[in-house]
Amino acid sequence: MVVWQLKVPAGSVMALEAQQRLAATPLPTRAAQLQALQEKHFDILVIGGGATGCGVALDAASRGIWQW
Repeated sequence: MVVWQLKVPAGSVMALEAQQRLAATPLPTRAAQLQALQEKHFDILVIGGGATGCGVALDAASRGIWQW
């Protein structure tokens, strides 16, 4: 899941709409994530979202490797 952050003035209509869209999309539960790991096929699994993990995920996405 990718969450985009918009640079808009706080309290503006755009900021409120963006906040409502994010709130309407709840994160999957731990149980749902574990179930997906058992059912889906992954080419790569990146654990960690630090600088290296983000770089690996970006490289994999740019090469068309399916990731979650």
